[in-house]
Amino acid sequence: MKPLLNHPHFYIRHCYKPQQKHTYISIEDDGTVTIRTPINNSDLLQKIVQKKEHWILQRLERMTQRQSAVLGETLYYLGRLYSIDSDIAIPLKRAVSRLRVVNSKHLQRCYDHFYKHACIDYLPQRIAYFSDVMALYPSEIHYRKMKRRWGSCDSKKKITFNSAVMKLSLKQIDYIVIHELAHLQHMNHAPSFHRLVQQYCHNARSIEQELRRLRP
Repeated sequence: MKPLLNHPHFYIRHCYKPQQKHTYISIEDDGTVTIRTPINNSDLLQKIVQKKEHWILQRLERMTQRQSAVLGETLYYLGRLYSIDSDIAIPLKRAVSRLRVVNSKHLQRCYDHFYKHACIDYLPQRIAYFSDVMALYPSEIHYRKMKRRWGSCDSKKKITFNSAVMKLSLKQIDYIVIHELAHLQHMNHAPSFHRLVQQYCHNARSIEQELRRLRP
């Protein structure tokens, strides 16, 4: 699969299928036009594109109208609400500007990537700090979007943080880091686990109640 040509209005991808009898043109969710064909002659492919250009442009316009989505006016970051025009939101806006078709799914993906990269920039220093203080060290650390948890720790001492933690306040993030590190010593939520968390986060109970009212 390779680029076919640079069209001024859309990107075309050539998928060479020598065993295929016919040529098929499809439009992907991101607005890419894909040609699956047994033809491997660039001149012939150019002619096919030119012949179908009007149809392709009509389909792309309908897709854009049907799937159009826009950024919200504000953005949560480290417990504060920022304007979408603030410097904090610049990486998010850049990612959205690179999309060929902006629909709700692609927009959500941009938000997810924004918060994941924010985790990578901020969390390692807090994890390293509390790991040294608590003398508890994870074998691996991962960041990804999670639907129901702020974090998880498995039996192999691998800790995964929900990238959405970057919406939370600094004290809430620290609590989540301490909570997951404590699971390296206590894999359940027994009283000994809570005592360990409380030892390094004195207002753990109140923060835990706050987090229960919030959704990842």
